[in-house]
Amino acid sequence: GSVAVRFGAAYPELTRGRVLVDGGFIERSKDVTWEQAEREMRPPDIDGTPVERFKQFMRQWPNLRDLWTDELGEMVLYNFEVRDQKIYRRLSIPNHMKIARAIFEQRASELLPQVKCPVLIIPALREPGSEDERRWQEYRERGIAAIQEARPNVEVRPMLDSIHDVPIQRPQELADAIAEFAAKL
Repeated sequence: GSVAVRFGAAYPELTRGRVLVDGGFIERSKDVTWEQAEREMRPPDIDGTPVERFKQFMRQWPNLRDLWTDELGEMVLYNFEVRDQKIYRRLSIPNHMKIARAIFEQRASELLPQVKCPVLIIPALREPGSEDERRWQEYRERGIAAIQEARPNVEVRPMLDSIHDVPIQRPQELADAIAEFAAKL
């Protein structure tokens, strides 16, 4: 989402529409310091983890537990390099954190008014089950409010009772929302 917003602001004439799926509209730097965000956004060091142990760990992720299939496990593994039955990240942690810092510093409420095409925001919203989930819901809600203030014609279509990985949990509903939006362009 952040890349789509930045691209749209830099090249407003190149696209007829933008869809931001649970990203590109949250402005964490308004709520927390980089040091706090860095701790929250740092991925675990998993290089060298045996594939089977990683799959067992994936099955227990709160966001995936109820959705788990072997096919989903294979989809997640495609994000990694597998050597000798162990997984390794394709993106080093330092490079991951450079991207996280750029996302942290991006001000969507300043960039989105520069995007001239119609914009659809599809946030994942659900009843928070933990303090961490509550904070993320607040970040989403504040981000959407800031965007709507800066650019009132942005369309917002929440995916209720959904996780961040909307395409995994609600692929058809997401495809339908995008198709309906595209049909209006």
